[in-house]
Amino acid sequence: MEIMFNTSSWCPALLMAVASLCPMFCSSSDPNSITYSVSPMADPARLQSAGLPAGGGWQADFSYPQLRPQTGDAEQAAAVTALLYRLIPDRAAAVSVQVDSGLLDQAGRDQFIVGASGGRVQVLASSGVAAAWGFHHYLKYVCHAHVSWDSDQLELPRPLPDANITVRANDRFRYYQNVCTVSYSSVWWGWARWQRELDWMALNGLNLALAFTGQEVIWRRVFMRLGLTKAEVDEFFSGPAFLAWNRMGNLQRWGGPLSEDWHQQQLTLAHQIIARMRLLGITPVLPAFAGHVPQNFSRMFPDAPTSRLRCWGKLNTTYTCTVFLEPASTLYRKIGNAIVRELQLEFNGTEHVYNCDSFNEMTPPSSALAYLREAGNATLAAMTGADPQAVWLMQGWLFLSPFWKTERAKAYLTSVPTGRMIVLDLYSEVAPVYNRFESYYGQPFVWCMLHNFGGQLGLQGTVQSVVKGPFEGRSFANSSMIGTGITMEGIFQNYVMYDLMLEMAWHTESPDPVQWASDYSLRRYGPAISRPTVMAEAWDHLMTSVYNHDGAKLTHRVHIRFITTKRPSLDMENDLWYNTSDLAAAWDRLVTGASAAEVRAAANLQHDLVDVTREVMSLLLADFFEQLRDAYRAGDRLLLQERGTLILELLSDMDEVLNTNKAFLLGDWLRQAQEVATGKQERKQYVYNALNQLTLWGPDANIVDYAAKQWAGLVGDYYRARWVVFVSYLEERLDKSLPYNQTELDSHYFSQVEQPFTFTNATYSHEPVGETAEVVPRMYRKYRPALDAQGAHARKQQLFM
Repeated sequence: MEIMFNTSSWCPALLMAVASLCPMFCSSSDPNSITYSVSPMADPARLQSAGLPAGGGWQADFSYPQLRPQTGDAEQAAAVTALLYRLIPDRAAAVSVQVDSGLLDQAGRDQFIVGASGGRVQVLASSGVAAAWGFHHYLKYVCHAHVSWDSDQLELPRPLPDANITVRANDRFRYYQNVCTVSYSSVWWGWARWQRELDWMALNGLNLALAFTGQEVIWRRVFMRLGLTKAEVDEFFSGPAFLAWNRMGNLQRWGGPLSEDWHQQQLTLAHQIIARMRLLGITPVLPAFAGHVPQNFSRMFPDAPTSRLRCWGKLNTTYTCTVFLEPASTLYRKIGNAIVRELQLEFNGTEHVYNCDSFNEMTPPSSALAYLREAGNATLAAMTGADPQAVWLMQGWLFLSPFWKTERAKAYLTSVPTGRMIVLDLYSEVAPVYNRFESYYGQPFVWCMLHNFGGQLGLQGTVQSVVKGPFEGRSFANSSMIGTGITMEGIFQNYVMYDLMLEMAWHTESPDPVQWASDYSLRRYGPAISRPTVMAEAWDHLMTSVYNHDGAKLTHRVHIRFITTKRPSLDMENDLWYNTSDLAAAWDRLVTGASAAEVRAAANLQHDLVDVTREVMSLLLADFFEQLRDAYRAGDRLLLQERGTLILELLSDMDEVLNTNKAFLLGDWLRQAQEVATGKQERKQYVYNALNQLTLWGPDANIVDYAAKQWAGLVGDYYRARWVVFVSYLEERLDKSLPYNQTELDSHYFSQVEQPFTFTNATYSHEPVGETAEVVPRMYRKYRPALDAQGAHARKQQLFM
């Protein structure tokens, strides 16, 4: 294939890069020239031959040309230029962007070429998202800059340094989001915050992402055209903070209803999000019908074959046990096609890829292989009747259920032609599924790092699995892997793990985590830090300890919960996956490695000081708890009181630490919820949604603490209050010689702390209180000796179901 470029405006470095373009790039002797080899990828022809032969005229093409946004190259380049002016307004004029889709290879993989000379940077890429990705690569590895969820470090050299970079993506796709992410992290966002997130997505090369905002408007239109009343449909929808599980059929009504203002806001936002994704070259994944219908569906269709799915999350039938329309029915396909057509009309077409999870954490009504084949076939037919090019994107989480024996999974996966389904191997770093089901029997899959449940805070990760796993996925026998992705349930935590995982889309061999972390610290904190080697040492200790647990030893259902946010109980146990002296060493270096002035000038260092200090204090809390438990069991009333006082003081101090950084404030989460509301009653409802999700998760502590956050306000007024109840309860047991009863204690938590807190009228600041540069060193002086006394004991964080 011959590619023609207009090179008249290119700088010499870019001309040199393009001139050297070939299947295998040679290294340059220029220290400012960075060139990467193309990584091996499964041959597309072999991939297409895997699994069942394609049928119905469908020809499997794992480059998926039909899934690309139809935005022209020039428009994508202009969108990326606008992004750069938002990111670095005072330096963007020195950067020019050109998009040429001819750079895509046969497998549809992106490429970017960055040439910089004489203070000017030129980016040439195969798509808008690849161009943004390329410039971000230049920022990271040439300018030592950093862009993250937390905050940015963009102290760029003057002039911009020379470079010559060529990178080819390892795979067709870089995927983003879990269906839960919208509820745990972005539910209250407006356009300004969404624009920031879309910029971040493009800068990290993410080219396939969910676009679920506003889908309830589409669902309501279709159901009402079928004859259901507005009230019947509105009763089906949950509140804003719980929409993710309503969309998957796990939940109904809880936290609702949704107002007309909400629907209109979300539909407007959906148009903005999808339009920007298309401009940047990101493919939006839209929702498809999964068979879940409102409770009164049978009023209009009394003969429709429906069943009740099992109750979910310990909620009662009012809020779960949703009605499921059997996929084999013609009505299922009619509704599915109507929804796709409505999406096409509303958003001026689609990119032909739709997410559908009919059995997420739900058992299918039948285990018969014929039923599972028909269910899969009907799910796709409910899309293709309106969009003949439709591709079904499915989360592979369901396959971790014991229900999905090999023959059942094969029946479901092979129910559609090869390539008509893309499977997200959702938890690859801990519980990969592709290797159990022969690379999904030929259906293409995306290797994903899930990492986080409920958006909980706490340092943890599986570094070795992340740096090796994607390569193992590609080299697996008859691999059908076509991408990498991040599928966390909540963001704004452990950014280092996501930064590392995102780079697995282009690394041609596993990076050394210690060296990578050293470079990460330099980028994250910037040139203002006078002792960068000390910061690098801190991250060395973190990456080889707290971020290096062995995922293979964890079951997929394990949800790492932290003692700070767990209901206190005598039965709490601790797990160790690292030597706590490493955490102490990291804390030492982060606290003492920068002056107060340097901390004040480095926003990311402020964030990490708070985060690591919070982790240390959680570690000490667990140690103090063990002492308290030992005192209770020994009948030592005085020591029990002393340890209890120490625990409560520590939690107050933790709240003070968290209050110094905006990323750790309950008040900011509540402010976002209030700002979306349009009236007093709606504000009350949204605040309740926001608080209930973080605490009780349901009316009766049904999924209590699943989405717990170690935030200022929550630690001081909620978690600490439970510890007050716990300590008082133990003291009373000893004073009156009463037996310990956990059920009784849990009822005290619920009535005295948990339920009242969800209705609180207390106000919490959405701006930091106090200075990290002052508070953290003070807490370091106070608690560092206690950390030495604790020693290298068991990890003070809990691993529970």
